[in-house]
Amino acid sequence: MKKDDQQHKKTFEEFRQPKYINISSINSSKQSVRSQQSSSNVEIFSKTTGRVPLKKPTTFQLILEDLNEITPITSILPLIQYEQNLDPVKKIKILFRQLRRAKSLNNKLDQLYYAYRIGEIVETQTETPIQRTLCISVLTEYYKKVVVRVYYLFEQLGPEQIYRTSHITLARVFQLKSTDFSRLVQVTDDIVRAQSNFEINT
Repeated sequence: MKKDDQQHKKTFEEFRQPKYINISSINSSKQSVRSQQSSSNVEIFSKTTGRVPLKKPTTFQLILEDLNEITPITSILPLIQYEQNLDPVKKIKILFRQLRRAKSLNNKLDQLYYAYRIGEIVETQTETPIQRTLCISVLTEYYKKVVVRVYYLFEQLGPEQIYRTSHITLARVFQLKSTDFSRLVQVTDDIVRAQSNFEINT
């Protein structure tokens, strides 16, 4: 075969070979374009409004804001109708019934309040592990966790603080990371201390 024919055949064979596309390279290019577009959008927003777009606050930030809220000064708490010497398990059953009623009525503040009271009983009115187990056996796994968390979030600030909140919900308290929950409980100590110092100095 002539040299020219061989070269022509080689070129034809190369043309027939399937071409493989580097997908990762394309994806990387797309991400780069999106990033540039996002930066461009932020820049346009800033130039046209004179403001920098705010990031959506985290659950931690929203709860922290509520814990620092100071208005209204006074709060009217729901009346709890049971005798104080009643068995803790019976108390929890009554409160849990009220909590479910508040949930049905979409009353988020009352849900928090009754969760707080249930958590208070579990943490302060049970003297033995068996008694504690009996108390929480009334609750679902979700509420076993959330009532204790709500109690400790408001333990130092008092249940009145619940009615100053606008962001805290049972769901948000439940979803908190353990580290964030611990940090918030520590923060409540600082808030109470700051409030006490303010009252002393005024």
